[in-house]
Amino acid sequence: MAEILSYPRDRDEHYLVKMVHVGRRVGAQKKHTHRYAELMLVLEGQAIDLIDGQEYHIQSGDVYVLYPGMLHEQREAKGYRYAIFKFDRETFITESDDLRGLPGFHLLFSMKSGSALRAVADGATLAAVEPLARMMEQEMENASPESEPMVKHLFMAVVAILCRNCQPSVPSLRAYRQVIAQALGYMDTHYAETVSLDDLATLTGYSRRHFTRLFRENMCCSAMEYLTELRLSAACRLLKQNEPLTAVAACCGFSDAAALCHAFRRRFGVTPKAFRMK
Repeated sequence: MAEILSYPRDRDEHYLVKMVHVGRRVGAQKKHTHRYAELMLVLEGQAIDLIDGQEYHIQSGDVYVLYPGMLHEQREAKGYRYAIFKFDRETFITESDDLRGLPGFHLLFSMKSGSALRAVADGATLAAVEPLARMMEQEMENASPESEPMVKHLFMAVVAILCRNCQPSVPSLRAYRQVIAQALGYMDTHYAETVSLDDLATLTGYSRRHFTRLFRENMCCSAMEYLTELRLSAACRLLKQNEPLTAVAACCGFSDAAALCHAFRRRFGVTPKAFRMK
């Protein structure tokens, strides 16, 4: 079992941002798992990352997200300088609706397959983000009553800058990744409606078969599985607001309450009613 390193600066309270740090590393970082999501920016230098057993050579400009539960270690860091933002992923997803239309949002925060280093930022983008990261780190160290809203808005500004300017790390994949991001954006805004594979294929300009293959290669799931996950996430939010089950089903794209219950039980192992009572 991997050693789980302790990060005493992480905040356990119900804050969006748990920790921000701009720093340097030489050598190696021990194998560990992640309690929170981590947005990583390589500001300078290079290193080798091992993420869930897969090796990635990272260098200046690489931007990537590590999710809770991922097994991670780093080796051979040379001239390596970084900015790290630890955040609560569930809170972020619920509060980032106005950022989902930016071209890099799904590139950074939705696509999980292939290379984990799926986005790169140019020098101007890194230069814009680094002072914001330092400001956030200082605010969190000061811990004044105004710090939390300041840190939250600065983090969203960092995300907006990255989502606007990041590109896929492999130029030959850019067209395909943009197509998948387009489909993800469409599902994000139309999940409550009837959405078919044919609709998504037509939207992206590919055949149904080609789109289906591209989506699975980039997302490690089918488009319909992703759509169901979106609907269930929305259903969870509404259930916590004590909305009637029939209304939740209608608002989240399920044909009726029975379809919602079936999908919910299959995904979470409990009924919507049991989930609401937790």
